[in-house]
Amino acid sequence: RFKRETTDGSLIKDVYDGELYKMFSGPGGLLASATNISLLGNTDGVALIPSSNHGVWPVFLVIN
Repeated sequence: RFKRETTDGSLIKDVYDGELYKMFSGPGGLLASATNISLLGNTDGVALIPSSNHGVWPVFLVIN
């Protein structure tokens, strides 16, 4: 993530290209050390059966 090079700085191809990630990875940032990790989280709920009041909410975490 620290040595990644892009040909076009205006394109976002990965989480590493985002402005907030760059800010946190910069000097003095929360992710400035190569030993730190970040997590990307996603969740989405779905009913088990359409007429049911119960659902499932899977949580997916990606380690960056």
